[in-house]
Amino acid sequence: MVWIGLPLGAALISIGHAWRRWLQRDRSTPEKWREKALLLGLLAASLSTLAYCLWLTYHAAAGDVPLVWRMKHVSGEFGTSLFLLALLAAVVGKGAYREALGIAGIVGIFLWMEVGVL
Repeated sequence: MVWIGLPLGAALISIGHAWRRWLQRDRSTPEKWREKALLLGLLAASLSTLAYCLWLTYHAAAGDVPLVWRMKHVSGEFGTSLFLLALLAAVVGKGAYREALGIAGIVGIFLWMEVGVL
């Protein structure tokens, strides 16, 4: 359970912090392309985290059936791509929540990583 809770909690906290910083930004100046790229990364990280939470809810409801793990594999490719986009946006973008988005991108990749246990 620690393998699920630690990355999920870290991703939720860093994404929540990034959204809070985005809401507190200075709206008087027009956004440049780097700030828009950062917002796109924040949306991607939020969507991927939502997809993971939906999968986790389905896993809790359905149990340990093979369909659950096939769904994680398919949605994991999509979710990992979104977190990689968020990480790229944190590198390219410019804004106050850049660090929080970078942390969310790194930690979020661990959400979808399939770890085999011997």
